[in-house]
Amino acid sequence: MLSLPNDIERMKITLEFHGGLKKYQGDVSEAMMELPEGTLVIDLLARLQIPREEIAFVAVNGSRAPWSQPLADGDEVKLFQPVGGG
Repeated sequence: MLSLPNDIERMKITLEFHGGLKKYQGDVSEAMMELPEGTLVIDLLARLQIPREEIAFVAVNGSRAPWSQPLADGDEVKLFQPVGGG
């Protein structure tokens, strides 16, 4: 789990990586992460070093979330990659 300095307000979230996205978290499909309060969905992706084009959408607490959505303590975040096929 990522740690922050003691003087920064923090929150903990739960992450689920679907499909090939788990490669960005050591090949695990679920993880807990500690983030500064006020972190946006797009900030989370940057922290995880996941390129935007590899994300089809993000769900926060079961609802599709825009890139600009702030995260809150206890949120459950699911990351989905685009699906191709023919």
